[in-house]
Amino acid sequence: MDVQRGVDVVLIVDNVPVAGQLNASLNRSMSEIEITNQIKADWQDSIGGIKSWDVGCSGAYITGTNSFNLLEEAFMTNKKINVKIKLGENDYEGQGLITDFPLNATYNSQFKYTINILGCGALIKK
Repeated sequence: MDVQRGVDVVLIVDNVPVAGQLNASLNRSMSEIEITNQIKADWQDSIGGIKSWDVGCSGAYITGTNSFNLLEEAFMTNKKINVKIKLGENDYEGQGLITDFPLNATYNSQFKYTINILGCGALIKK
């Protein structure tokens, strides 16, 4: 069995890589469209509908004060950011909005960031 690294996420604002992460999850989903009709009779039938994606990063590493300010501005102004995701051998790219950006400071510990990004448009497999 091959062992693979987890999800790597890089956040990019104005073509500047500003953050990576310690832990991340890429969530993808699709809504279904029910097409059951009189001809189908006894069984419900569906087709695929709209897809969506989001990324959650915990313990995000932000490269410096300027990078933090770019993320803060993107969050405060609803600016879309570029997201690059590497999951094993698969690379994905898309644009998204920062929907959650809490700041956590614990006594005698490092400053930690959690960032959630809602995908806007397609998540493209490269």
